[in-house]
Amino acid sequence: MVSGSVERVRDGAVLLLTEHAQELVWSGSAGLTEPEELLESWRGAFHFGDPDGEGALRSPQVGAVHAAVGHFLSSNDEPGLIVMPTGTGKTESMLAIAVHERVAHLLVLVPTAALRQQIATKFLTLGILQREGIVNPLALRPAVAELARGISSVEDARALLAAAQVVVATPDSLRACSAEAKEVLLEGCSHLFVDEAHHAPAATWQAAISHFPGRRVLLFTATPHRRDKQDLRGRQIYRYSLAAAQRAGYYREIAYSAIVSLNDADRLIATAAVERLRRDRQSGFDHLIMARVGSVARTAQILPLYEQIAPDFAPVVIHSQLGVKAKRAALEALRSRTSRIIICVDMLGEGFDMPQLKIAALHDSRKSLSPLIQLVGRFTRTAQDSDLGTASVFAARDAQSAMSPLSDLYREDADWNAIMRDESERLTIEAERTAEFDRSFRAAGEALPTSTLRPTVSAIAFLASSNSWDPTAGPSVFEAANAEVSALTVGHEGNVAWFVVSRLDAVPWSSSAQMEDATHELVVMRF
Repeated sequence: MVSGSVERVRDGAVLLLTEHAQELVWSGSAGLTEPEELLESWRGAFHFGDPDGEGALRSPQVGAVHAAVGHFLSSNDEPGLIVMPTGTGKTESMLAIAVHERVAHLLVLVPTAALRQQIATKFLTLGILQREGIVNPLALRPAVAELARGISSVEDARALLAAAQVVVATPDSLRACSAEAKEVLLEGCSHLFVDEAHHAPAATWQAAISHFPGRRVLLFTATPHRRDKQDLRGRQIYRYSLAAAQRAGYYREIAYSAIVSLNDADRLIATAAVERLRRDRQSGFDHLIMARVGSVARTAQILPLYEQIAPDFAPVVIHSQLGVKAKRAALEALRSRTSRIIICVDMLGEGFDMPQLKIAALHDSRKSLSPLIQLVGRFTRTAQDSDLGTASVFAARDAQSAMSPLSDLYREDADWNAIMRDESERLTIEAERTAEFDRSFRAAGEALPTSTLRPTVSAIAFLASSNSWDPTAGPSVFEAANAEVSALTVGHEGNVAWFVVSRLDAVPWSSSAQMEDATHELVVMRF
């Protein structure tokens, strides 16, 4: 043991700065730590401090941690939904909750391999928590496993759980596991954190989330509203609004420029973006360009433009059809600054962490707000570095953008700071109301979740002659006609009810009793 001052902790070993020489020495075991020892080192190791003060979490992070603790103590079996705009410290909030709650076995579900690696690295190092004094520097760091491919045997799943306190996986890597191994892995985790939880309604995600009834599940997202209006299937326990993030200075203002052209908008966008990059570089800002296109085919059209306009910035391309090595090389070129322009489809949206991306060239307009908030949020968030300036966005003002649901954003004089704030607030409140409406329904027996109903525009409406309201009498009308009726579901303060009527009728084109036509009708009643 060499005496000295503690600098940091890694893998259960203390890094010391010696008193007599400027050298770093590891003391202690670098092997795997027993879970009990790790959790004991986390006891009392978390320090809230004054929000936004030195050595403390940001205000939105403090709110998220308190909300998670309250949700866990409430014994509510529903997943808790935490909404935090991009750049307000969502990942660090996950780390803080894990340490504060002394989580024994945590599964973190993320949408992409790139985000899986990024989140795993954060958990390995505990992010900024120990560096900033939020977590005691003597607290041990967890063993973290990235599930990059499927596990075939139960023995391997048990070995993984024995070795790692945190497992980071994608739905695809879980789906690649054998049924038996996946069952052991999911049952062995005490907590589930879902990042980018607006994906949660998808079947591949629900296949994992559904394994955690009665256990502690948190859903994290910046955009709780989906274009298809599907409910995220969680109770919102905390929301830090985009407006609050703007007021607190977590977002820089957006300098938006509409490019109007009837002929070659792509060239004008690329030229304007490169000119902004050159001016920013002359001002000492370490900025990068992200050129966003709508398809892989479009990258082949846009790359030559940037190569012609800015060969000194060595443009690179990244998209889902590239191999792992090619993707890694493109990102490394960006990080090393051998390239300052990257052309992508959707590869740099969710979870990608590079604050120097400050210039967005949107060659193809977005159709919905959620991914646009994710994308632009990457460009507008603030950082500790003084070599970062204002975020710039260049987009075409054409007929296609005019027909977009987000046409207000693509106006020539659009104020993106105000429009994104207001639209985000409107859609989030709408999503909250929809989720609350869905949760208000309670079935008398087994029934479809209300959130899964998608009534068609074609319907027959009836006006009741009576002023009395007894929804339980509705199903009996159809049962008397020998139809099969689902359980009655009543909600919205008892004023709305629905059930499904199923019938088997003979087909008109066969006399066989074995051939029947099954029909299902949705009956909705409102008082």
